[in-house]
Amino acid sequence: MFDLVNARAIAMAVRDYNQVLREVARVLRPGGLFISCEWATYPAFEPSLQLDPAIHALPLLQRRGLQTIAPLVPSFLEGAGAFVGISAAQHNVPIGAWPTDPSLRSIGAACLQANVRYAESVKPFLLDSGWTAANVDTMVEEYVQEIESLNGLVSVLYTVHARRA
Repeated sequence: MFDLVNARAIAMAVRDYNQVLREVARVLRPGGLFISCEWATYPAFEPSLQLDPAIHALPLLQRRGLQTIAPLVPSFLEGAGAFVGISAAQHNVPIGAWPTDPSLRSIGAACLQANVRYAESVKPFLLDSGWTAANVDTMVEEYVQEIESLNGLVSVLYTVHARRA
């Protein structure tokens, strides 16, 4: 039995998250801690800035028909019936060096680089969906241009923790 199970950014690698939770419940000791950290699959605007929410370049994975399960993890935990004290939070991490706070500016610059790498990494998924290489390259280029030019974008990180009943 384990005291802690930490599941970070596994949603894209898992077809059945409920099966994952059944296995977590099986191996986690009673009172043990489960932690989930999942990124949304597309950027958003920082809500406090009250900017136009329309992002022109479609989220890359939505073009393949994949949706993020990150905001659903708390309901999955509730449905599993094996967890208590479920606590969820949403964190907006800046994309780009637009924040005025120096620490957030540094985090934003690193997050921009990570989002560019992410865009490049989804090319195989898009190609497997039947898009041509030229179309995929264009989509990724437009996406990267947009996240590099728009101030106020954030990557949304969903965190959840719960105890094994």
